[in-house]
Formats: sequence, C-alpha cells, structure tokens
Amino acid sequence: MRLGLFGGSFDPIHFGHLAVARAARDEQRLERLLLMVAQVSPLKRRTAAAGSDRLEMVRLALAEPGADSARLEASELELRRPGPSFTIDTVSEIRRAEPGAEIVLVLGSDSLRELPRWRQARELLTSTTPIVAPREGVGREALAPLRDALGGEIAGRVAAGWLSMPEVPVSSTEVRRRLAAGESLAGLVPPAVISYISAHRLYQESFP
Repeated sequence: MRLGLFGGSFDPIHFGHLAVARAARDEQRLERLLLMVAQVSPLKRRTAAAGSDRLEMVRLALAEPGADSARLEASELELRRPGPSFTIDTVSEIRRAEPGAEIVLVLGSDSLRELPRWRQARELLTSTTPIVAPREGVGREALAPLRDALGGEIAGRVAAGWLSMPEVPVSSTEVRRRLAAGESLAGLVPPAVISYISAHRLYQESFP
C-alpha cells in the first residue's frame, strides 16, 4: 500500500492544503493520504487554535460537498502524543500499524530550508518517499541548504518528488491575519470551516 502522510498545524486548514492533498494523492497514486494534525510543531512551539478545533476543521473541510476528498483522511495520531510532534516518531508509529506500507511524505517547499533541523532528518528522508508541493515564492533554490547539510543524494531524492502543480498562494498565516482584521475569507477557506471559526470565535486576536 502507498500511504501518504501530510503533516502540519492546519491552523486553520485552507484550500491550499486541500489542493496539495489532492495533487499528492493523484500524482503519487496513493491508496490513502492522512492529513496529520500536529500537536505542536517542534519549530513553532504553539498554535493559535486547540488541537481538537484544528482536527475538527480538517474533518469539516474533507466532508464538504464537492471536496473531492476520496482517500483523504484526518488523523489525530499526533494529537494523542504529548509534546512536540516529531515526524520520525509518526513514521515509526505508522510502520507498526501498517507494516509493509510504502510511506510517502508530503512536504511544502517552504519547509525545505528547515528540514535539516528536523529530528533524524537523514533517516526520515531515506526511509520514506519524499514529495514536495511548491509554495509561492519558494522554488527549487530551497534545495541548496538541504544539499549542503545532508548531501546530494538526499537532496536528489527530494527533488525527484517535486509535484507538478501550481504554487500554493495561500497560507494559514494570511488566513489568521484576515480574520484578525475582519476581512473576507471567501475563496481561501471552505465555507464549513469559516462557519466553525465563527461559531467558536477562533482567531479573534492577531497571531504571527
């Protein structure tokens, strides 16, 4: 089985996340893709919304009519673990649950510069099949720090998995900024997620 892992804070989930998930599922012919909601990102240390809210928003986004969410699943695996969510720990846990599965790791190009700082980065990138979704303004030049830190072979593995999709122009940071400023989220966030944010009064204050 080809099993995709797409981790992140999803704080909140937006149409860019969904576009990446669908592109990874279709290009990589994944039988399942887990949207892995992080407890706390090791490099961010905090989130604006609680894990339970972020998980529910992912579920709502996938359940929306016309969401094209076949084989996409919200996962609470990392939320069940205390402390920072290290991807290598998640991969180890998935391997125990799904022995023999080929794990495809979905990354954003904006994460590549920080990737050498991830726990056991070399083992992570050699034990999974990494693929990369292009984020706006961050192209293949982001591979250079990875090559310098982990070598050409690792950087080559990552470069080979570059998804053929448009750059993702939206970010959760921009969504939170708009919410704090009282601006519209039309076209950025699924309607069910907007309703949930409003009903639960999330993101009422600015958050970096």
